Amino acid sequence: MPKVPQGFHTLTPQIAVSNGDKAIALYKQALGAKETRRMLLPGTDKIMHAALEIGDSKLFLSDRTMQKKEPKGIGSAFYVYVEDVDAAHKRAVAAGMSEMMAPMGMFWGDRMSAVNDRFGHRWCFATHTREVGVAEMREAAQRQFAAAKSAKKPPAKKPKAKKTSKNKEAVITPRSSLPSRWNKI
Repeated sequence: MPKVPQGFHTLTPQIAVSNGDKAIALYKQALGAKETRRMLLPGTDKIMHAALEIGDSKLFLSDRTMQKKEPKGIGSAFYVYVEDVDAAHKRAVAAGMSEMMAPMGMFWGDRMSAVNDRFGHRWCFATHTREVGVAEMREAAQRQFAAAKSAKKPPAKKPKAKKTSKNKEAVITPRSSLPSRWNKI
């Protein structure tokens, strides 16, 4: 049996919505949901992760803008606690699922991976490795997003010179040295 954090079940659905605040308010009113956790993307008002309780079950939620561009058809995701995330990930990939994220340690205390199935669903496998307090989680999230933001982008490739019909190299003029009326093109 996998080690599952207290209050969780093996499987937790995740949804991405267009407006997390409004969705949470609706689920509270319509379903009696209780919000147990909310983490904003550092420096924004966008919900990176929220956890709701509906009865004895959990629902994870995030603002859709938090999701990277998904392959066509990804419509739902499931967070699955397993005994061994590496073995579960390897088994899923061997069965034909597409790897989206290799197993790695996460700042909230889980080792996690992600795969997509061919039917339009994402499966996130996780093994809970340690308890993390709210303050430690907040600091770790800020460090992670600050590091990602400051990560150096690969240097821009220099444009290759085009050959003219007479095999001479064409002159490439930087956009900034063109007449100003041409910069509007």
